[in-house]
Amino acid sequence: ERHWTGNWSLLHSNTYPPSTEASGHGCARLTLGPRDDAVTTCGAHCRSVNDCAFFWVYTAGADRGTCCPKAAVLPGKLMPPACPSCGGAFYQMDGKPTVTPPSPPSHNASVFGDWADPTIVATGDEDHQLYSQITFPFYDVYLGIVMVYDATNGNVGPAAGHVHCRLAWSADGLTEWQWASAQHATSHNSSDIPEFIPAGELGEFDSHICFAAHLPIQMPDGTIRIFYMGGNGPHSGARNTSFALATLRSDGFAGVGGARGTVNTVPILVAGSAMVITADVFGDAGAHITLSVSIGSGTTLRSIAITSNVSDATVVFPGGWAASTGRHVRGFPNRSDKWRGLHTRLYRRSVDMAPSLNFSSSFYPPTCHRFF
Repeated sequence: ERHWTGNWSLLHSNTYPPSTEASGHGCARLTLGPRDDAVTTCGAHCRSVNDCAFFWVYTAGADRGTCCPKAAVLPGKLMPPACPSCGGAFYQMDGKPTVTPPSPPSHNASVFGDWADPTIVATGDEDHQLYSQITFPFYDVYLGIVMVYDATNGNVGPAAGHVHCRLAWSADGLTEWQWASAQHATSHNSSDIPEFIPAGELGEFDSHICFAAHLPIQMPDGTIRIFYMGGNGPHSGARNTSFALATLRSDGFAGVGGARGTVNTVPILVAGSAMVITADVFGDAGAHITLSVSIGSGTTLRSIAITSNVSDATVVFPGGWAASTGRHVRGFPNRSDKWRGLHTRLYRRSVDMAPSLNFSSSFYPPTCHRFF
């Protein structure tokens, strides 16, 4: 089965495209309380339906709560709803589906049923052990904050018993995980990999230990909060433990950077009216970023240059953006001087930047605060 586990993005208001039902599930009136949100309830229902990649929902009027899971969008014109005054909306599920493979026969049957043999997707080593991980969908990929334990540095001294918070990613969460560092993407020696939440200086509350909480939280202003526990002594020694908060800018987990050059994206379906970018531009006067979008048939749109640090800034194309709507495009940011692009997205759809030679992936450490 295939189930989408992320959020959803609005594609059409009060119109909908031709589509197919998801696994035979037609429209159903969901039970809503007076304060329940119809979109949230229908989105959660879509997550539970096999192959539900889109959904149509009525948000007002007599048909409020009617939810229609959809598997695919077909070619054709947008159509008006049966109830024009019922606040109809058509949504697409974000990211990629989680695929549940059939379990092969197992010789380990128990009261818990037959379990398939586990698949190893990440490994540490004796000195640097993968302790635990929090995993969450991020646009079209999965991110994980991995707690890595330095197991053989003893229990005394400034280098003893550290637990590091490091960032990793996977295309689907089920296959190989890589560190968010182009230089050490598949390294087993994690001591070379930068810390995502940096340890404090010796004597500070988080000088030795970092354990990230369940999931990052995105605030209304777009910033991201990651709660964690910090310790000022070794894992197996004396220490105090503190509750703390790390704060990131919007989409500030990771990105690619370099000096002069071009980064090509994978093809992506444009489903909205704008491209936005989060990036930093630094270096000599005149440093800038421009974004070009190839929409096929030799047609390329080129943006106005971005010359300063931006977060979720709308990219301006002098000729307009409408020509790319509904088409698969490739983007290629063109960089002059030094830059770091944290994330580029097309109306809540991620652009997976594949760095070319002489580029590196990296991230900015978050700002950390101690509560107690």
